[in-house]
Amino acid sequence: MNRVKFAVSPEIRVGGAVFTAKDMVVIGEIVGEDAQIELTTIQQLIVEMSEEKADEAKQALRDFGLCVYGSATLNWTILLRSITRMGNRVQIF
Repeated sequence: MNRVKFAVSPEIRVGGAVFTAKDMVVIGEIVGEDAQIELTTIQQLIVEMSEEKADEAKQALRDFGLCVYGSATLNWTILLRSITRMGNRVQIF
């Protein structure tokens, strides 16, 4: 069984881009118990799950109102969001 990775992040809301408790519950229900979820330092979740279920899960997450980024844009999205959040400070990780 092949596994794929994709990123999930919340919409920008009052208070910033934060996941709510409801977001977390829904994400868990949608991706299922066999998925692995990693939290990045920029408020983004990296989901790794079976390829067969991924497209349906991505659409369900979008329908719920979350942002979903495919694996091709994963690294660029993380980089761009990091730069945006740093403002005019430059940090090298």
